[in-house]
Amino acid sequence: MNADDTDLVVAHTSSGAEELKAPKAGVVSAFGTVPINDAGFDPIDAGPLRIARYIEPFTMLVGQL
Repeated sequence: MNADDTDLVVAHTSSGAEELKAPKAGVVSAFGTVPINDAGFDPIDAGPLRIARYIEPFTMLVGQL
């Protein structure tokens, strides 16, 4: 996010997760787009790290709601 939380700085061509630059590290995100404690969902593998490019903008939408 930018300084005033109105736009994504990356995620148009990359993602915050990809910017971590830790090629040997595993990255896990759990229910970042669900604003409740007990969602009752089962985790699934969403694929390669580049998929974060789609999830991060969606998280901004959830924050606005």
